[in-house]
Amino acid sequence: MNFERLRTFRVLAESLHFRKTAERLHISQSAVSQQISALENELGVMLVERIGRRTFLTPAGKTLAEEAGKVLAAVERAGESVRAYGAGEVDRVRLGASTTPGVYIVPAALGAFRAALPLVELEFRIANSAAVERALVANELDLGVIGEDISHDELFQVSIGEDEIIAVMAPGSGRKRLRPADLESLPFLAREAGSATRRYVDAGLAKVGVIANVAFELPSPEAQVRAAAAGLGLAFVSRHVAAADLAAKQVELVRIEGVRLVRPITAAHHRDKRVSPAMQQLITLLRRHAHPRAR
Repeated sequence: MNFERLRTFRVLAESLHFRKTAERLHISQSAVSQQISALENELGVMLVERIGRRTFLTPAGKTLAEEAGKVLAAVERAGESVRAYGAGEVDRVRLGASTTPGVYIVPAALGAFRAALPLVELEFRIANSAAVERALVANELDLGVIGEDISHDELFQVSIGEDEIIAVMAPGSGRKRLRPADLESLPFLAREAGSATRRYVDAGLAKVGVIANVAFELPSPEAQVRAAAAGLGLAFVSRHVAAADLAAKQVELVRIEGVRLVRPITAAHHRDKRVSPAMQQLITLLRRHAHPRAR
């Protein structure tokens, strides 16, 4: 059934006047007559009848007018729903983040995002950077936030901030300032393979000729700080992670000559992924909440 003809008939059913219908639809009166005749021919039944100068609906016309109203209302609701997706008001965003940004940057951005776009469905997971990148490549995530530059050609990245990696040990270690050569004798409290922090620290130390003497591999930066506070060795973690323990003197900062580790915080998505308005809004909020922390 032709949608334009149905809409014209619905307006005629309300006004019962061909000229008023034409004026309301901004078409000619003859066009209204043609559309109604075509609709009657399509359905094989008379829908309206003219008695003198007046127009009346036939029983079939009354039935169609009632059903047409339901159909047109449903179509309008469908259009509004789809337009809401285009405006970013309604959508779904599947976000993944590596551990440090996932705990210390993303939640505040998600709070602001939820307040701005409450109808957008959010999915959020935390994993190490390698797992986040794999999920982006497999289209299991729409957007990822990781603490390094991406390593997959299929992904596109946007810088949203920076994160300083610092070294900490238990208080009273007497090693607040070290040379790179001093590190080789210290037990390292490292993150697991696949962690962006692990890769970044290893690469940074390699530049000054240091190969980490890994004593323990730990699953989270918080576990690294706890182990360092217990005197088990030296941990390289985000300043965000260690801030509270430094303030409480549970650990102390260790400065290493010639070594300053500042890594990028990156938002990434698949190169073929259409960036929806909701995704773009989230990227903007992530950048806003990442930059104040990048000291």
